Amino acid sequence: MASIQALEPFTITGAPPTQAARWKAWIERLETYFEALDVKDEWNRPLLLHLGGADIHKVSKSAVKATPHTYSTLKDAVSVHCEPYANPNYEHFLLRQAHQKVEESIDVFYTRPKELASTCTLPDEEDEIRAQSIQGCASSKLCERILQEPNMRMREILRLGHSQELSEAGAVHMEQAAPVQEESEPVNAVVTSSSKNKTTHSGARQKDRLCRWCGGSLSHPSGCPAQGKTYSACGKIDHFTKVCWSTPKTQPTLK
Repeated sequence: MASIQALEPFTITGAPPTQAARWKAWIERLETYFEALDVKDEWNRPLLLHLGGADIHKVSKSAVKATPHTYSTLKDAVSVHCEPYANPNYEHFLLRQAHQKVEESIDVFYTRPKELASTCTLPDEEDEIRAQSIQGCASSKLCERILQEPNMRMREILRLGHSQELSEAGAVHMEQAAPVQEESEPVNAVVTSSSKNKTTHSGARQKDRLCRWCGGSLSHPSGCPAQGKTYSACGKIDHFTKVCWSTPKTQPTLK
């Protein structure tokens, strides 16, 4: 007989509530090996005992003596032994907790709700898998697209998710490869604007420093030249014509 790759032993003692589902998955893997290697029927029970491990041996010894010791009866005995551990409510809870991880692609994530749904008693397994794949999806863009087309099939959802992941990865790579732009021009613009502001404020300050009596510079080395002078138009002293507040401003005559 051809050699067979060993499976990990199946443990029953101290198992979680998903024991029945674990046994179902394990026995399916074993039978896949039997089929792939064309194992003869008479080898099925010995290989189940050998690869199953100590817990399978215990179930075999505790089986009813009158029961024929065949592969089918041993498999059924283990199934009955594990059945009390089956908890549909807990398994359904695990399905609802399945969410896409950061490092997971949409294709990899889809396999988890699919595996968890296989252990639940669901009226429509495919619909439940699709619903959880949408709710647990990490991409808000993909969820929005699916909501726009409520009848979208799971195959199309996976295709869109895969396409979106590729486009996002490409955009990130292009952004990282883009050359860094120099910021000298904006800085110069700020400096120029600042210089203009300084010039404007300086001019305003110089305008504010004009003498209110003579109209000249506020700094008088030998006193204001208008001091003691009388302006004949208004009869008041200490100011010149250009700063007189009493003289009416002449308006140009339009012809």
